[in-house]
Amino acid sequence: MARWLIVHLGDGKIDGKRIISSNILSDIHHPQMVIGGEISKDGVVGVGYAMGWFVDVYRGHLRVHHGGNIDGFSALVTLLPDDDLGVVILCNMNGSSLPGLVNRHAIDRVLSLETKDWNAEALAKHAVEQEASKGAKSKKKELARKSGTKPIHAVEEYAGEYENPGYGIIKVAESAGTLAIEYNRISAPLEHWHYETFVCGKNPADPAFEDLQLQFHTGMEGDIDGLEIAVEPALKPMVFSRRGDSSLREPSLLAKFVGDYDLPGAGCQDHACGLDPDPGCSRQPPYELEPLKDNTFALKGLSGFRVKFTLEKGASTASEFVSMQPNGAFTAKRKP
Repeated sequence: MARWLIVHLGDGKIDGKRIISSNILSDIHHPQMVIGGEISKDGVVGVGYAMGWFVDVYRGHLRVHHGGNIDGFSALVTLLPDDDLGVVILCNMNGSSLPGLVNRHAIDRVLSLETKDWNAEALAKHAVEQEASKGAKSKKKELARKSGTKPIHAVEEYAGEYENPGYGIIKVAESAGTLAIEYNRISAPLEHWHYETFVCGKNPADPAFEDLQLQFHTGMEGDIDGLEIAVEPALKPMVFSRRGDSSLREPSLLAKFVGDYDLPGAGCQDHACGLDPDPGCSRQPPYELEPLKDNTFALKGLSGFRVKFTLEKGASTASEFVSMQPNGAFTAKRKP
């Protein structure tokens, strides 16, 4: 980041090599669009918006800057071209005023400007905003809640792992009749809100998920097969699909299902995690089994197909499986 700032402050050059032309860099830094606003009490005079940069005057010094926030992270990059100064602030807080405060302290100290207690001003402003939003937030929550409802499923049925290809795994755990969520090593208790919607409660150690809502989905078979959560306020809620019971991925357990089975009127073989769903097995390729729960697997790529193994307590191998298909349920006995 420091070297990138050197390019911007060095007329487009670094290590004696030109990276970008002087004219283009000048266009990037100069205002292209007027931004209205009053002169702030903190010594900032707005000028305009350049190409990806805000331009203003900070305590008499030309300033070119831009910041950003996402998922618990904030950044602020600032150039003071006339002072040959560049500042980068990286912060693990989302939507925080901290980067701006640190930026002002850094500029003031490097340029030997008159000291101001930016922290005190920010804290006073924050307190006023918090007080104003506290009541409004609580009122909004209650207006959006449907009273007198209850969950569809028993509490323990919501526990499990839910996965999204882009956002990873959310874990929902049950203990003594209560639920809790864990995501990216941040946890929070879950409280029932209404119907299949739950809300994250307070975690004093990390309030990141407080008031965040999750909605569970029930599949055609009547089991919970996913949840959705508003990861980004500006986007539609992201869907996380329920992962199968982790125990059904254990090689020692899978070995008990491996073997030859007889389906009515045809032979069928189950090899590790490959199984033919059709009684006419010779006409079908092997299918990978995806763990669900209770010794039940889905057939990857085939909607509506399930395989449930019967494994008696203490048995070394499964005695049979039931192939549940759109046209019926077929029992396959293990061959001697």
